Amino acid sequence: MVPRHCLGLILTHKFNMTYKLVGDTLGVDHSTVIYGSNKAKNQVEIGDRQYTIAMVNWRMIFDENEIDIKVEVDQKARVKARIQNLLIDAITDGVLSIEERDELLVSMLKTKMIHSNRLREEQLY
Repeated sequence: MVPRHCLGLILTHKFNMTYKLVGDTLGVDHSTVIYGSNKAKNQVEIGDRQYTIAMVNWRMIFDENEIDIKVEVDQKARVKARIQNLLIDAITDGVLSIEERDELLVSMLKTKMIHSNRLREEQLY
């Protein structure tokens, strides 16, 4: 269980995978991934031996397979991944329907367009 918690943390935070995708990959529910990732993060922060060893082991596996988990994705990709994660989790948890998600995105885009036009007008003067 400890190694799976640590892997969930790595996949969601370093590779920007959604909780749902990690859950599907590991054969568990997305809420299990959320719980495990939070648990791993907290346990590593307090120096829990089992979690620290599991993280080191995963690091060795990634290093041996030449998978660079240090590489950060560019800022736009990180923002996109965070928005996708939030929307997928909201739909999965029943907080938003797909239709409400679509309405929210359209509304956000319209607001962005209004702000962009205002900025352009201000820059002209």
